[in-house]
Amino acid sequence: MISRCLLAICLVVFLAAVTRGEDIPLGVGPSQPTKAGLTMTMSAPRLGNEGFHPIKIQFKPLGKQFNRQRELTLRFRPRDQYAAELDHQFECRVTIPQDAKSFETTVLVPHFHRWQSCWMRVYEDGRPLGKLPTHLAISQPVMDWGQEVGFGIIVPHDAATSGEPWAVFPDLRTLVTVFGRGPIDESVKTERFSEKEARDYLDRLDFGFARFRVLEEKELPESWLAYSQLDVMVAPYPVFERLASEAPESIAPLLKWVSTGGELWLYAAPKGTTAANELLGGLPPTDSGFKYAQDPSQGLELRQENIRSSVEYETWSRSYNQGYTSSGTYRRDAYQALVDAKHPMTEEVKRKQLLETVRLGSYGLGRVALITTEDPFPGSFQLWKGLTKQTQQWNYRQGVDYANGSDSYWAWLMNAVGGPPVTMFIGFNVIFVVLIGPILYFSLRRNRRLYLLYFLAPALAFLATTGLFFYAFASDGFSNRGRVRMLSWIDARGGLENCPIVNQSRETYYTVVDSRLGLQFDRDTLALPIIYPERITQYRYFSSNDNSPGRYRVEENASGRRYGGDFLETRTQTQFLTTLPETGTCPIEVDFSASPPKLTNRWDTELQAVLVCDKQKNYWIAESVAASETQVMRQTEFEEFATRLTQQEALVPLTTTASVPYRVQNGFADRSFVEQHFKRVIESPKTNSFLIITEVPESRFAIRDCTPEQSIRLIGGLLP
Repeated sequence: MISRCLLAICLVVFLAAVTRGEDIPLGVGPSQPTKAGLTMTMSAPRLGNEGFHPIKIQFKPLGKQFNRQRELTLRFRPRDQYAAELDHQFECRVTIPQDAKSFETTVLVPHFHRWQSCWMRVYEDGRPLGKLPTHLAISQPVMDWGQEVGFGIIVPHDAATSGEPWAVFPDLRTLVTVFGRGPIDESVKTERFSEKEARDYLDRLDFGFARFRVLEEKELPESWLAYSQLDVMVAPYPVFERLASEAPESIAPLLKWVSTGGELWLYAAPKGTTAANELLGGLPPTDSGFKYAQDPSQGLELRQENIRSSVEYETWSRSYNQGYTSSGTYRRDAYQALVDAKHPMTEEVKRKQLLETVRLGSYGLGRVALITTEDPFPGSFQLWKGLTKQTQQWNYRQGVDYANGSDSYWAWLMNAVGGPPVTMFIGFNVIFVVLIGPILYFSLRRNRRLYLLYFLAPALAFLATTGLFFYAFASDGFSNRGRVRMLSWIDARGGLENCPIVNQSRETYYTVVDSRLGLQFDRDTLALPIIYPERITQYRYFSSNDNSPGRYRVEENASGRRYGGDFLETRTQTQFLTTLPETGTCPIEVDFSASPPKLTNRWDTELQAVLVCDKQKNYWIAESVAASETQVMRQTEFEEFATRLTQQEALVPLTTTASVPYRVQNGFADRSFVEQHFKRVIESPKTNSFLIITEVPESRFAIRDCTPEQSIRLIGGLLP
């Protein structure tokens, strides 16, 4: 009874506490807090999606403080209503320091499919705290809503007292219409939403396919993986500038996320470029990439109904629909009403004015938009449609779609392992038939021992089958194997040091006998398992089992995350798409003042081949450049380097052992944005750029004692 009262009190206190921020309460625990000596309150931000979902946990002692250091193990089991292919258990460890009056931490839980429930249990010294696990109530805002674009909104900590136009919470109506295919606002109120109206609108939002997560300026994540579910970040430029000067450690994860292909929109930006350049690593903004729409109504589908129905999730098909309720209003009528009221959303803005308002630049592979308007919300349809881009969609950018699987799985298999010994099987069958047939029969008949045929035939069949099994086992060897194709993009326009570097790998692993240790990835690595779809859909659904850990296990440890269980199944090829952004050194330095140019290897590894495209579109090549070596380059044609890329399968596999129905038919249909970017670079190299072929570092292989198989690293980038 006391335990239930404590849980109730904790829940009430927790619900009151979360009103200060944007986190949504999930639950409290453990089930017996008096015996555990502590209470836990859990919350999460709105908007779930594939990637890593942040769960905030606050621990409090029953007394004034923790009288000893607590080493806790947390186990999460997120589930859909029906069993999913990647039902998994995530485990992490938390250390609560002694004498702490409270302790708060954020756990990044792998998110591969929509959560409808999640069970969490706490262990200490191998023993569970409480008789029952804690059931986290995953509310609608926390779930994956099938969003096409996920926005992050950074709000200033002094919004209530600032008085600046940019400090008011954004009016999101236009973004919902443009990026989420949502309804056109039927209100003819021309005034911008107030702070309360804008937040209420977000709280009630359940239509359209644009979703929003609110982040407090003082509580930005410490890891870029906490942004991995989002597509666009929106923030006032003064807040970004303030963070850069007062808390640069909070800006670094955000810029890492941008470098992987995300977008950062900063409004209330200065008209000059100097300050913006310094904040973005000295990278110059450009005017290219803005898509001007002559007519504000372009692409708004005015002939259709203005549907305001909520997005519905169909569990049996794991898809999303806008709903079927008719609003009775057509979009053209709603749009015309806004035009008649001279609403800012339908304002026609001249091209020159928009180009003066918005400046676009790139950081790594991401895009930064600097909007000089102090408060661009709700803004004209023309403004926001000019910023639309296909890479704003998560599935397109990552090249992973867990609802439909991936054809790329078949393209990147290792041809030398795991396949059935077809040739040997046919040879064994021919020898067996000839031996059991005429040879054995006539031999036994000549020696008048024909009755032995009843015993020798099954015995030889058993030996042949056993021999075939051991041959198949031995032909793959007894070592673990890995195939890693690593792409690295380096943006060195701001200088050779502190460059944004994006590393992305397609990694295939095969283990023969030992898979207990699993795959070990760095803590900052976004590791997405690649699964293949069933060619014939099986309309069989099983209720998810929260009591079972599932066949897939993820464990966070001191060195990173370990993916075990069926993530590395014995004698089965397992694939991952990994992304790791970092800040580092450009591998080469080119002296164009020399004739011909000289290249210096600034890394401590040999570069097999380096191609440089100068500002006059001339191509220069250097081969076998040792660490710290300076080499004179020779002029060449790009086709020489392109042929080498093809032969070494740097971008597209030449061969595959998969049967015809499973082969990738259109090459880059489900490839990531990084892969598509490299494809465009190879088709049309940029001036003042480079391409490098080298070996994959041993540290990039996620399995111990791994034998490389068809592995290669391709590095591309821009020079200062």
